[in-house]
Amino acid sequence: MKDLYTKGFEIYEKIYSSLAGDKKSLVFGISNPQKAHLAAATPVPLLYIADSEARAMEVTEEICSYGTSAAYLPPKGDVLLGRRTDALSHRRIAALLRLRKGEIRVLVTTAEAIFGYLPRPSDLDAATLHFALHETATIESAVKKLVYAGYERVMSAPKKGEFRLAGDSLSVFPINADNPIKIDFLYDEIESIKRYAPDFLAVTGREESAIIAPASELLLEEGDVRTAFKRIEEARRLQNRAAKVRTDEILSDLSLRAAANPSDGGLTYLIPFVKEKLCTVFGHLNGFSVAVDEPKKIFEGLSRFLIDHYGRVTRLAADGEVLSVHKESIASEREIMSALSEMPQLGLSSFSEKISGSEGAYYLNSASLPNYIKNTNMFVSFVEDEIREGRRVLVFTEDEERQAALKRLLGENADRVECAAVRLRHGFISKSERITFVGSGDILSPTSAFRVPTRPLIAPKIGDYVVHDEFGIGKCLGLTHIKGYAGEGDYLALQYAGQNKIYLPVSQMDMVTLYSGSESEPELSDPNKEDFVKEKAKAKKSIRKMALDLVDLYAKREKSRGYRYPEGGDLMRAFEESFPYEETEGQAAAIEDVRRDMSSGKVMDRLLCGDVGFGKTEVALRAAFRTVLAGKQVAFLAPTTILAEQHFRTLSERFAPFGIKCACLTRFCTPKESKEILKGTKNGAIGVVVGTHRLLSKDVEFFDIGLLVLDEEQRFGVEHKEKIKTLRTNINVLSMSATPIPRTLHMALSGIRDISVIDTPPKNRKPVRTVVAEYSVPMLKEAVSAELARGGQVFILYNNIARLDAFSAAVKELFPEAAVVTGHGRMTSAALEENIRKFYMRQADILICTTIIENGIDIPDANTLIVIEADRLGLSQMYQLKGRVGRSARLAYAYFTYPAGSLLTGDAEKRLRALVENGDLGSGYRLAMMDLEIRGAGNVLGAEQHGHIEKVGYEMYCTLLKEAIAELNGEAIPEMSHVEILVKADVHLPEEYIPSELARIRYYKKIAAITDEKSKNAVLSDLEENYGMPPAKVHALVQIALLKGLSSVLPVKRIKVDAGEVCVLYSDLDFLTSAAMRNALVAMKEEMREGERKEGEVRYHVKAGSVMQRIAVLIRFMKALRGEAV
Repeated sequence: MKDLYTKGFEIYEKIYSSLAGDKKSLVFGISNPQKAHLAAATPVPLLYIADSEARAMEVTEEICSYGTSAAYLPPKGDVLLGRRTDALSHRRIAALLRLRKGEIRVLVTTAEAIFGYLPRPSDLDAATLHFALHETATIESAVKKLVYAGYERVMSAPKKGEFRLAGDSLSVFPINADNPIKIDFLYDEIESIKRYAPDFLAVTGREESAIIAPASELLLEEGDVRTAFKRIEEARRLQNRAAKVRTDEILSDLSLRAAANPSDGGLTYLIPFVKEKLCTVFGHLNGFSVAVDEPKKIFEGLSRFLIDHYGRVTRLAADGEVLSVHKESIASEREIMSALSEMPQLGLSSFSEKISGSEGAYYLNSASLPNYIKNTNMFVSFVEDEIREGRRVLVFTEDEERQAALKRLLGENADRVECAAVRLRHGFISKSERITFVGSGDILSPTSAFRVPTRPLIAPKIGDYVVHDEFGIGKCLGLTHIKGYAGEGDYLALQYAGQNKIYLPVSQMDMVTLYSGSESEPELSDPNKEDFVKEKAKAKKSIRKMALDLVDLYAKREKSRGYRYPEGGDLMRAFEESFPYEETEGQAAAIEDVRRDMSSGKVMDRLLCGDVGFGKTEVALRAAFRTVLAGKQVAFLAPTTILAEQHFRTLSERFAPFGIKCACLTRFCTPKESKEILKGTKNGAIGVVVGTHRLLSKDVEFFDIGLLVLDEEQRFGVEHKEKIKTLRTNINVLSMSATPIPRTLHMALSGIRDISVIDTPPKNRKPVRTVVAEYSVPMLKEAVSAELARGGQVFILYNNIARLDAFSAAVKELFPEAAVVTGHGRMTSAALEENIRKFYMRQADILICTTIIENGIDIPDANTLIVIEADRLGLSQMYQLKGRVGRSARLAYAYFTYPAGSLLTGDAEKRLRALVENGDLGSGYRLAMMDLEIRGAGNVLGAEQHGHIEKVGYEMYCTLLKEAIAELNGEAIPEMSHVEILVKADVHLPEEYIPSELARIRYYKKIAAITDEKSKNAVLSDLEENYGMPPAKVHALVQIALLKGLSSVLPVKRIKVDAGEVCVLYSDLDFLTSAAMRNALVAMKEEMREGERKEGEVRYHVKAGSVMQRIAVLIRFMKALRGEAV
């Protein structure tokens, strides 16, 4: 089966053979999904280092999907304050034991985890207990071994990592088993080994033997502990008096714990003093190579991790919590780097570390796939294109049933596609090997053949700005544990203006969204004032007015009949034949789409998407020509003067032989020229008018406009576009873009607009070679020199006007023989146009400019682009900039650089990765889909209203807009109340279950969003998949969230549950006498009955005993109140 996944990847053999002899190799241009595939194909044992826990778990899962054995070694957590994280510790030990047995081909871990100390292989082996039926053994020796292995003795039924001694029986719950065992001794012989249910109430089987893995990573004996305490006393000689008092308290506690069990896993305080008994993960790796995922990011992250650790030790040592020597609780940078240097290394980078290739460097040129879950038709088209291009296509479908469904969907192409009934999160496109893997996660949901995705729940990190529905904009300070009415629990701490802090119960995480809406830091709200409430009301009023106008406009456009344009006859054919090139397949299809729209009599609102130079303009020209032939006018709107004038020249050349008058109206027109153009537009003498925003001025009137063409529509605000559209509700609109902004794409994919995609490149066109790298002067010199040497020209984008002249002077010094010109928006129009003309006429070799070149400059000899600080640009911007080169048959280069020594932010890295992975001709549409995922779907109807978004946040703004539109369309908006649940129970996500605070916040957010059984089960399934079986307190937390979700659409304000009573406070007194209440009480009469009422609060008598049983009864009661079956 593995051959199915690896055949065709001959380059892998070269990569791995290059590692022989302790070499170091770099693979660049490789997408994230292909990194896991490359690791799965390893012929040698491999240590894979990822930059985060989430990434490591994803890689582990995907490697296993390819049939290669892999395990994840998580980081140790807090080793300074002695907090036990048994669940994590047990996972690490399990991974090490599998490694010892040779069961693991790839060990995946994180950069942080490789610094943690682990038991030595010999100690791990010695602490692993083996029992066999009828072998000679004493119960005393077994107990001694269990204590050394870190098992804790208890008096009740043992949990994982515990044992109980009762007479001649030893009950143990091994950390490496799902069930506990009971070993019966008869004198010095093992009489029986029985497997029990976890509650020890039933025997589930008998065993011939048992292997018990150690439960602790600190495998110490009494002598080791004595030595450690001596070393501690030597290390604390210079402590001040206050620190000594606290250290004395800690050591007193440690000595008691160590006396009970020297191998107590919580004795991490002793690590620096018993290092000879420990080793790093490298001590367990024999014959391993190492793969480093994004080396630059990993090694920069390591430096930050060490600085944070050393700084924390210094702060804690001042208070006596630790000693200065606790800096050695983790391995040193020197120790880790030394271990890494002795192993063959494979660097995996999505970006290019250098411009020119070198020995041991391999360029794979692969890309991730867009998400096709909602777009099955687009997926079928994608597969057809891949097959037509001669690529091998392998689709992962999870199971046979979904595989059959997929084959039916693919129709006649089903037999030309290979399938694997295996789950794979994400596939990739290997452009160099001409192979495409489609992951089940790219097209399928785990629970259905195809799914409609919901907006992902984005959890805030510490330091992120958030928006609370009632209190407004605050700053996330992280989770904190507080004891309150309902017992101890986790709260999200939020910082507000005036040093105000709010501790939000995690059950109310659904009231918090991540803030987005401004590049700068937003102003914090004051929860003691009503400023945010006022801003929210103001935004709601403004949004409702805007939505009313737009909904009315779209409704009119939908109802109104457009003009049925005649075909055009001989003149139309003559115009089409005047096109000097042969139409590409995609271009012909788009032309047909527009022709059909114009013939149908409906109002056209079509989005035309295609890469720069793929022929969008010709499609627009034919629509414009047909419009003018019918006696109507065309408005051609461009975002820049340069682009408007370029379109004007093209239109004039093509339309002049047919006697059609064209004009160009921009801010550069003289008053006399503007007056003539306005006159011709008003009386109909001008058939086509091209212009920038000047076309939107009040003095521009049309005699009879029939078509609006918008080029690069993402550059216009909705107010501009809607102004033209309101001139006549029945005009046709054709929007063109190489990368439509997410808002536009969202509308198109949602069926609000029609879309045509031109994805077929012109003949002889080559894709632009895209390089993402750190900026350096040698890099700049090599790239520019290479282009100038072949007689070409260079664009350098430097988007900082204040420093542009200084940078230009530095470039002139580097290339004294080259003619250098500059261009930016603060130059006079005459100076700017003169410099652009010089570059166009080849009187200049290098143009250094701002993003003014993003649109409209078509210079075939300019085939190298260098963008400085590309990490500050949007994906659409970068793609448009890349379109400035590669306009001829010559291979072009685009270098997107980021500052040396800087670490890319998450979104910046995603944008640059998407850009480098999608370098094919025609990939603009795929990039727009990725931009949609990176930035989130935008305002569906368009108006940005930045002022309101900055004040209330993007998510709140979209919610208010959605409600306004639903209200205007007469749709019922269910009122969601924020129900307060008061339950005396220990319910939270334990740190030992989910160590990462960010992950816990994320899951609290998911749990708070539970609304029904389906969403509850999805959360539990997700938790189990990533962290194992959820403990009882997590199940209880999820049940309480379900109760809150079910009651949120009912007039319920508060539910109070404890062992003594159940009280529900209702917000609507009439609801207490409603038919819904009567029917629910009848349905639940066997389990509960109504008691005392007092001002909307009702006390219920519930037969169930425990708190969680009462919660279950209330869940059924809420379902009954909603009219659901119970």
